[in-house]
Amino acid sequence: MVPMPGRRDRPGAAGADRGCRSADRPLERSGRSRHAAGAGTRCHCRAGFSFDPRHFISGARSAYEMIVLAFANGDRRALKDLLSSEVYESFETVIKDREKHEQKTETRFVSIDKAELVGAEARDRAAQLTVRFVSQMISVTRDKAGTDRRRQSRIRSPILPMFGHFARDTTSRDPNWKLVGTGSAH
Repeated sequence: MVPMPGRRDRPGAAGADRGCRSADRPLERSGRSRHAAGAGTRCHCRAGFSFDPRHFISGARSAYEMIVLAFANGDRRALKDLLSSEVYESFETVIKDREKHEQKTETRFVSIDKAELVGAEARDRAAQLTVRFVSQMISVTRDKAGTDRRRQSRIRSPILPMFGHFARDTTSRDPNWKLVGTGSAH
């Protein structure tokens, strides 16, 4: 797994497995993705816009891969459009540090084995959805001479879950969601 800057250490810290909460009443808790998808639908219906969980998950899978690869490549332009300003600042700090030490990161996805909606929350004008990703990738960081920074860094990562917390302003005409936090299951 590629460590994501700005990640939260507890997957439940931003709504994972907490069901949906809105200003009018909390919904039942559920750790099952089909229930979370239903909670997400209810949150968004209350918030006043339509929501298709399958479409959202498809977009989240694409965004996850784009974010990981843009981060590895130091592509600030791509990251700016996909991340909240706080998460972007955290990613940029790591990118600047790699540049300062003349390091390059190479990342290749082997597979995204699973992406499931595990939490939903609505507050005021904001909606936040938590997606659990299970993926395999190969990542290596090289110094300016092209040598692996760590000898074992080139091995395929084990299948590790990563949580992505996506949010958007429900009153905005912009339909895009931004990554507002990450976390991993330990």
